[in-house]
Amino acid sequence: MSRLLLLLLALAVGLAAGSWLQRNDLPRRVAEHFGWLGDAEVELTPFYWRTLKYQHRVTQNTLPGTVHFIGDSFVQGLAVSAVATPAVNFGIGGDTTLGMLRRIPEYPSLQSARAVVLAGGYNDLWRHDDDYIVANYRRILAALPKGVPVVLTALFPVNERIEPALAGKNRRIAGLNRRLAALCGGWPGCHFLDIGDRLRDGDGQLAAPYQAGDGLHLVGEGNAIWIRALRAVLTRVAPG
Repeated sequence: MSRLLLLLLALAVGLAAGSWLQRNDLPRRVAEHFGWLGDAEVELTPFYWRTLKYQHRVTQNTLPGTVHFIGDSFVQGLAVSAVATPAVNFGIGGDTTLGMLRRIPEYPSLQSARAVVLAGGYNDLWRHDDDYIVANYRRILAALPKGVPVVLTALFPVNERIEPALAGKNRRIAGLNRRLAALCGGWPGCHFLDIGDRLRDGDGQLAAPYQAGDGLHLVGEGNAIWIRALRAVLTRVAPG
């Protein structure tokens, strides 16, 4: 039997057993290359499912009154205990707004949360238009428990000079943030946090001292600005 036939057979089995495909990256990449996966299967990566498996365990022991952080790699790399106590980090690197929406029901501890901090959307920029991102955030807000304060963090600026793939993204991010601010402003219990002005250099780019060298992710000094801003807003809207 040829290697190609064996690979196709493996893919057929994997597609029939979705959980197997989620755990095995090579067959999934081949299926994605040939367009055999839907948008959700492409976005919800094996890393997403592996991380969510461990987060299932965490949510079972999360205390009432905990601040929940949900988002992508920006959240996953954030020391949430420096923001609030108690706090739990449900960030997943590479996640999209679709992934954030899909996993909200997986966290029963949200029902007794003191507040929820949301931060995501960067990974959507290369996949979807702004209408899609805003619509997903609307669904996310609707899926969260009523009465729990929500802090929706604006997308941070990027440094387009460092990474060519980021060209034109600051202008788009600014427009998307305006729409997210309007959405949050019209939603009961939602508080929009935009610290972009504190992170930009004189040219409107993400300043070098605040980013990890990729023009995108924050490092210690950048996260420290975010942490201080989050502390301030949570003290006001969800005091411990």
